Amino acid sequence: MSTPPTDTVQTPLPALLPPPRGGGQARFNETMRICPHVFLRSTVFGLTGKGKRKYFDDALLASTDEFTVRFTGLQLDQTDLDVWLELVHLLRYQPVGSTVTTSHLELLTMLGKADSGQNRQALQRQLTRLRATAVKVCSVSGSYIGGLIDAAAISKTLAIRLDPRIVELFAGNRFTRMQHAVRCGLTPMGKWLYGYFSTHIQPPPIRVDEIQRLCGSKATNLDAFRYSLRSTLKQLKRACDANDETFNWRIDRAGVLHADWIGSKKYVRWSQKVSTTSSA
Repeated sequence: MSTPPTDTVQTPLPALLPPPRGGGQARFNETMRICPHVFLRSTVFGLTGKGKRKYFDDALLASTDEFTVRFTGLQLDQTDLDVWLELVHLLRYQPVGSTVTTSHLELLTMLGKADSGQNRQALQRQLTRLRATAVKVCSVSGSYIGGLIDAAAISKTLAIRLDPRIVELFAGNRFTRMQHAVRCGLTPMGKWLYGYFSTHIQPPPIRVDEIQRLCGSKATNLDAFRYSLRSTLKQLKRACDANDETFNWRIDRAGVLHADWIGSKKYVRWSQKVSTTSSA
């Protein structure tokens, strides 16, 4: 299991999540992964496809209109996001800027992978990519310039720390919760779509070509992408149905995707209970 931070912080910073109020909330939080909206509404963690990853130098990435995102580093994909979400999960209750100690075995187990030499090497490459990046996010609510991991000491154990300023991306409820059980069973495109839809209470209609732009698909033409999209949406619906979430979709003749998504019914019931208790 991960160990608490060993470094001392002179002025404690806020945590990404407040400590759970009770066992029910703690169990619920354990099943969820949190992520800022900007990473789920852009190509920061896009679809890279096969072949050599691109290197970006202060490149403007595709994103929804409320964000401007510039990126420096090797192109990241949904497997990199898998790792980053687990690191955030380990650090979620710690003051931002604290260090958490974990291991290859623990992270690979969290990722649902076997503890093999090949998987350890792949994990080290992912940690290196996450460390060797710089992201600049600008929006009406603020900005962030920094990395995705502030430090990653790799030896027999892994010592991980996030940039303290990254808390700005989570402030004001500008993050979403995703069910780990839903996400881990999806293809890379399915993971991107699930992340995007989960950032909306009611997803707005969106053109198919806009989805292709935002996720960074390498499909050679729109017809090929539309075919792949339909298949992935069917997969996403099955995964949501199996995990107490509601997801329905249709693509109209104008090429616009209409989606109805309701997150975990357990979360909806828990949120209503907390709201009722707070207002009592």
